[in-house]
Amino acid sequence: PRWGLFSHFDQLGFRCPTNHNPADFVMFLIHKEGDEVLDQLTSNWRTSTSAKQLTTRIMHAGDHFNPEAARAASRILSSDSDSSDTEEDESSSGDEASTKVFGQPRKKRNCLQAQWALIRRDGRRIWRDKSLVLSANIQNLLVSLVYGWLFFGAGKQESRDLGFSSSLLALPVGEEPCLDTTLLENSLARDQCVRMFQVHWGALSIVAINAMMGSITWAITVFQNERSCFLRESSSGYYTNFSYFLSKTLFEFPVMALSIIVSILSVYWLMGLRANPVVLMCEVLLLSVASSSIVFCLSAQASTSEQAYALAPIAQIPQFAFAGILLPNEMVPLSLRWLKWLCPLYYGMTMMALSEFSEIVDRFQDCEEEVSANGTVPVSNVTELMSKKCPGAVIQVTALRSQGVNENFFWWPAFSMCCIFFVGFRLLSVYILWRKSRFVH
Repeated sequence: PRWGLFSHFDQLGFRCPTNHNPADFVMFLIHKEGDEVLDQLTSNWRTSTSAKQLTTRIMHAGDHFNPEAARAASRILSSDSDSSDTEEDESSSGDEASTKVFGQPRKKRNCLQAQWALIRRDGRRIWRDKSLVLSANIQNLLVSLVYGWLFFGAGKQESRDLGFSSSLLALPVGEEPCLDTTLLENSLARDQCVRMFQVHWGALSIVAINAMMGSITWAITVFQNERSCFLRESSSGYYTNFSYFLSKTLFEFPVMALSIIVSILSVYWLMGLRANPVVLMCEVLLLSVASSSIVFCLSAQASTSEQAYALAPIAQIPQFAFAGILLPNEMVPLSLRWLKWLCPLYYGMTMMALSEFSEIVDRFQDCEEEVSANGTVPVSNVTELMSKKCPGAVIQVTALRSQGVNENFFWWPAFSMCCIFFVGFRLLSVYILWRKSRFVH
């Protein structure tokens, strides 16, 4: 009984936190403890005074039971029942009547009905928490504006006013150091072109990181806040784990898409990005949901929100090192370089880079075809001739290669890998929840 629950478990060394649902406390306790602890809890309950009182109440529950009154109430509640069934109920014994007085069991919902019920409930929850969604997007807008100001004009790759005199600033403010004519006329422009490319790459990276970090909160809170409700309903057979995750995913896309639209529109013109904004939004959205899928697995495995938040950096922070964010990919030790293939951020940055630097890649390939058109030119001299003919494209493509993005890469393999991460880790999360829901009771 609820009035003795706190004292009973407190005596066993399991204190229920203040302002915590006692039913949820017991369910999580049974859910996370091992078999030895569960056997001890069971034996202590069987020998407790509360268990003996409850057993006595159950044994004498039918002492004052009135079959005639119960059958009358059953007929009123089940007015659509067949007359033959009524006659059979009236002629049945008291014990048999006591099993039928509650009417016919409610028809179990099929898969589509359960899915629609989940979608409606999640929709009402999103609408109820619309102020939180609005405040999160306002915060995202302010942060994105700061990033846009920090990387102002990075995509234009123009020479900047550093605010102090520098001998390294060999070009007038506003001039593009990566132009072929500028590079051919000024030998110092090469270093400035490399720096401008690094700033451009940094601007693209901060857009991806901002989307990734924004997806962590959704992936953790969307499940942890409803953990007790989900475990009760799923273990009781109201819906399947797959239906639950499908409903969450359907609402994750519009929520994350709204956040990404706000972020991209805030920085696109400030940073001077070159990619198609719609394509860039789709790429960032796919990167976001692919990364959040890993966090979904960790959140499903964690027993509390604190554990989920503690585990989340394990899935996110290493990607910054192995995906070419903290340092160029070619500088990563060879023994660790293969880890980039396990990072959704690497594939997301590849998609974004191929879209953002498509003009540079096209100019490089056109220049390579033009130089190679003359069959008398040795292969070893092609790069040297290209450095003289189109030095800007050569420098920037070389910098792209150092980040692990080859000019001959296609867009669709990176897209496919993000989809594989998204589907694979979501299904793994469903499996983890399925295993956990089996041991709720």
